[in-house]
Amino acid sequence: MADEFKTVKAKKERRKKMKKKGKVKKEGKKLLEKKTTVLISYNKIDGFRSGWHAKNKVFICANDKGRGSETGQGEDRATKAGNVMHRLSGSYYHGAVPVKQVEQYYVYSGLHAMRQAIGMAKSLRSESQAPVTVVACNCDAREKENLLQGTGIDLIWCECGGETKMGQLAKATMAM
Repeated sequence: MADEFKTVKAKKERRKKMKKKGKVKKEGKKLLEKKTTVLISYNKIDGFRSGWHAKNKVFICANDKGRGSETGQGEDRATKAGNVMHRLSGSYYHGAVPVKQVEQYYVYSGLHAMRQAIGMAKSLRSESQAPVTVVACNCDAREKENLLQGTGIDLIWCECGGETKMGQLAKATMAM
């Protein structure tokens, strides 16, 4: 009887820990994982800093310093933004969110790191079952549409820089 009590108590403790780590609702004997929306931008995202928000419902991976084309390293704006995107995708984002937990990806693609951002979106699409949406300004709109054609990646238009639209998407996700 004492061993049985310890087992029940241990299960309750494990359940509490799992809930704190993003597990929710009990369905039968199986716990379901909470789903996360991931927003990635080489610019800042209005109202948010990089990291977890809303009890792991939203994960922001952005350049908290401002616009990548102004804060990145390099000789020209495209190189600077591309270097910021590379840093985000390579070191900060990689492995930060288990792919199975992702419900939706949003990736900002502007003028200066367009190819890197769309390349990342394509990579996410091939590695995950989650839908991927590119949030893009209309600079070089035709090229962005061509790069995304046939990929299964959605495209929504926004203002240059994407800071406001990406912030709105994060807030809308948190409100759900």
